[in-house]
Amino acid sequence: MAKTVRIAGIEGGKELQQKLKDLGKAARRKMVHATRSGANVLRDEMRRLSGSSMSDEIVTRVSKATSDESEIEIGPTKHGYHLVILELGAQSHPIKPKRKQAMAFEGKEGQVVTTKIGHPGMRARPFMRPAVDTKENEAKDKLGEVLKAEIEAVCRGG
Repeated sequence: MAKTVRIAGIEGGKELQQKLKDLGKAARRKMVHATRSGANVLRDEMRRLSGSSMSDEIVTRVSKATSDESEIEIGPTKHGYHLVILELGAQSHPIKPKRKQAMAFEGKEGQVVTTKIGHPGMRARPFMRPAVDTKENEAKDKLGEVLKAEIEAVCRGG
């Protein structure tokens, strides 16, 4: 059964309470740092495998962080949505103008103005799942290495 200990009445209690809060923040930062280090191994492999000029749109983001748990999301930013299409592929579909009555662009024969284009679709070129499959152990090793170094630094008073 968990017990609550109140330290308000103890001499230096407020300072101790603040130090405990700060330790919690520091532990949370160290946990996130270690988790992000492992996640960056996967992110870098995703960037390499995507072969895309948009590979910088593959990022790591903290989705949850507590002193004993952290989660990092790895994947395209909202501006890198094309990378999701690269990962999953696309069926053939029409492309229509969103705000105007027609679209204009430079084609092989010069300027083209049209109201609809038939996109032929594209096959999937997965890069996210293969990155996890090939670098999962390396990512775990990196996370463990950084977490061990962080724990040793805390034990040394750093």
